[in-house]
Amino acid sequence: MACLQKFEFVRNKLRISQKENIAALHKFVFESDGDRSNRQRLREFSGFVFDEHDDRFKEKLEYIENSLTTNDLISICNILGLNSKVADVKLHIFRNLQSATFLCAAAESDENNDDDDENEGDIDEEEVMCSFDETAASNLHFEYPQQTNVRNSENDRMRKRHTSTENLEENVASTSRGAAKPTSFTEPTQMSRFSINFRDIEDSVRHFDGSENMSVEVWLNEFEETAILMGWDELQKFIFAKKSLKGLAKLFIQSERGITSWHKLKLALAEEFKTIINSAKIHKELSARNMKSEESVQEYFLCMKELALRGNIEDNALMQYVTEGIRDININKTILYGAKNLKEFKEKIKMYESMRKSFKKNNEQISDKKSVVKNEKDNFSCYNCGMKGHKSVDCKDKDKGTKCFQCKQFGHISKNCPKSLVKNDKSNARYLRTENNIMNKFVFIENEKYLALFDTCSKFNIMTDNVYNSLKKPVLEQTNIYLMGFGERKMENNIKPIGKLNIEIKIDNEMFRVNFLVVSARCMDVDVVIGEEFCSQAEININSDGLFIKKMNTKNEVTFPMMNIELTKDEIDIEESASAVAKQEVRDLVNNYKPEKCKSTNIEMHIVLRDEKPISFRPRRLPLTQRCIVDDQIEQWLRDGVIENSESEFSSPIVLVKKRDGSHRLCIDYRQINKVIIKDRFPLPLIEDQLDRLQKAKIFSTIDLKNGFFHVPVSKQSRKYTSFVTHSGQYQFCKVPFGLSNSPGVFQRHVNAVFRELTRRGIALPYIDDIIIPAENENDALCNLKTVLNQCKDYGLMLNLKKCHFLKERVEFLGHVIESQKISPSPTKVDALVKFPLPKNIKQLQSFLGLAGYFRKFLPSFSMIAKPLTDLTKHGKIFEMGDEQISAVDTLKKMLSKKPVLGIFNQQYETEVHTDASIDGYGAVLFQKFPDDNKLHPIYYMSKKTSDAERKYSSYELEI
Repeated sequence: MACLQKFEFVRNKLRISQKENIAALHKFVFESDGDRSNRQRLREFSGFVFDEHDDRFKEKLEYIENSLTTNDLISICNILGLNSKVADVKLHIFRNLQSATFLCAAAESDENNDDDDENEGDIDEEEVMCSFDETAASNLHFEYPQQTNVRNSENDRMRKRHTSTENLEENVASTSRGAAKPTSFTEPTQMSRFSINFRDIEDSVRHFDGSENMSVEVWLNEFEETAILMGWDELQKFIFAKKSLKGLAKLFIQSERGITSWHKLKLALAEEFKTIINSAKIHKELSARNMKSEESVQEYFLCMKELALRGNIEDNALMQYVTEGIRDININKTILYGAKNLKEFKEKIKMYESMRKSFKKNNEQISDKKSVVKNEKDNFSCYNCGMKGHKSVDCKDKDKGTKCFQCKQFGHISKNCPKSLVKNDKSNARYLRTENNIMNKFVFIENEKYLALFDTCSKFNIMTDNVYNSLKKPVLEQTNIYLMGFGERKMENNIKPIGKLNIEIKIDNEMFRVNFLVVSARCMDVDVVIGEEFCSQAEININSDGLFIKKMNTKNEVTFPMMNIELTKDEIDIEESASAVAKQEVRDLVNNYKPEKCKSTNIEMHIVLRDEKPISFRPRRLPLTQRCIVDDQIEQWLRDGVIENSESEFSSPIVLVKKRDGSHRLCIDYRQINKVIIKDRFPLPLIEDQLDRLQKAKIFSTIDLKNGFFHVPVSKQSRKYTSFVTHSGQYQFCKVPFGLSNSPGVFQRHVNAVFRELTRRGIALPYIDDIIIPAENENDALCNLKTVLNQCKDYGLMLNLKKCHFLKERVEFLGHVIESQKISPSPTKVDALVKFPLPKNIKQLQSFLGLAGYFRKFLPSFSMIAKPLTDLTKHGKIFEMGDEQISAVDTLKKMLSKKPVLGIFNQQYETEVHTDASIDGYGAVLFQKFPDDNKLHPIYYMSKKTSDAERKYSSYELEI
């Protein structure tokens, strides 16, 4: 049959019908809700390629019964011009949308031609396409109440014969019984005679040869996209796909029989050439791929994106790999951070590339100016004696040899000076000065103002000799440090600073005592460079208004970030429907948040063992690449005061755990010491209790504490038990570590102490490091949020702002999605359950039951459904996943995937309990009548298997 847009009646109906009716037809045809392209997709639909005896028809029939109502089917008939008063409307619609029977014959003809000669095949395809138009024109299955522009008298007689409603119904009824063929009608307008051969589209489709250079999944997706763009039907897809096969793939299809449709061809290729995607390999390739010198940033991004598409690589991981692969200093790449999705990241890349070109242009202008200056004789420097005003060829001391700038003697250079001490430090540095660089700031030294560049990639603070000479000649000490790759004099591989000094500087009305290296003014374009050494004693905040410095709190506490970069409005997750005033107030609260820790809970972790016998392990061997990861984390923890060096007789091994984004997390394997620790019995809050307290809330904010356990110190007597070993040494924790069995309880005790009063008032409900802030309206939500943030600030709690959500009407908390008076399972958890593989042993079965059991309150008769599975966990039971067990797994997955919703219990609402029981189990449902609709809503489903004794009870006894 021709595509639907060829029929004027249907085309007009598709244009004017309501969205709901279009969506119903889209569900019938494509088995999905679709999107804004539904109308266009339906116009291009050219019929089903299977009949009612195919298994796919049974699946479609089941989908239609579950997804479409009778009214939906009537609406579909109205769009297609069909009679809806038939015995089986679904079958009636399907038969009228079924493609012509010439498909297989045409496909077989093409297969025979393809075996003979490719060039001859092109001619055959043109014939096939022409015959396709003619056959389609004579095999249309649509019924129209009225038809115009009748092509001949035979069609006119046919139209008159069907003007009678009784005859029409009789004909449809006989068709549905299979007594007659579907009625044929002539198109209302002349069909376009248009044919495409393989030469027309050859450049649009890549060839597939079955090699490893391209995965079959990628090729099939590309082919499908091209087919949609070109408007091909199933027959054209089949023919053109076969012509696109080369090499091994072509030989495979030629050796197979029965592949007579695009659907079968696609399945055969996918099965034969399927590849097992190794995500680890893709991550490794992405990590190793750096931007090439001849590439633009956008070209590099697209290459990385294409590489990531070969595996299941998360967008966040791709963005991180792209950012790390760009060869530039980190401070210049700051603009690339904070994107929530690839669309935002692409916009940031465009901005970064624009800035990059601007910097390059400024650099070239500076270089051109300096080359002009160097051409002036007065600025020539003699490379022999170092004096200005003459060249080395004219130097009067050239017979003495080269002059050393270190000892001022002739005969050697400073690099080989015997008076120089051993080099002990090297630093790579390059600086670019721009007029509006956000990292430039004026600093005051002895009340004189100098331009400084803040460069966190520089290890040292540096000033020029011009600045030093303008000071009151402070004592200049000798230094053994050399700066490598520094300055513009490329012939000097390293630069020896003139000396170093310690002096006070003033920035933003704050005084700092800082060490400086003094170098020649020829090496730098700015007066002063402020590096990493200074950043360790100051808080640096960067926002659109510039760079701001604040003295760091010097109390004996952990300070996690060295720099707090202000989040933009797009990076703070605020409810879109919130008022503009509320959004701005949230941004101000977040951007002004700085932990001060002026209060303390005085809670420490005390570890007591049942047996003081030392437990120790040798360091586990790690690959060289993973050693670097461990060293970086150890250095960071030492700098933050999280760990310290240890000489403990206890030692646990480390393990690197790979995260979803491909990076690694350093963990300590405390399993052995956990066996002898006396447990801290401090209770965690009950999740159900926390959810019940949200009954009146309509607006929610959630806060995630960063490195939560590190907020609580470990007592000095207990630190030895936290000791761990790496290839570089032995360390122990000063703060509560992750992995110890007592850590959650200790931290929950700390959090409860911080928020005790706010929890009592219902303002904040904490669960370990997750805090939810409920409110009934926007004003209360802002007030409560401000109160909680002030409490966090006073106790020095660090926030993971990227995981915080503000003023939300719908929020995810503790594995549940919460909105006004309703809760439902988290889509992430449900997806994990649905994708859980069929258990192959007891351990996997227990994991599945544990995951499913977390949401048993959403599932009626959970215990009875899961009984075949739970029976397998009994002691002495042989593990065997039979049909009954597999059916139970599928049923649980299906029930949860339907997104069940429960109400939140409210003591003031009318409540009912419904019970039921059988020999296998008993259950109950808690209902409450909500005043807004005066209907009963389920609050909780309870179910339990009957024990051997309970199986003897009557159903009445079980129910009560």
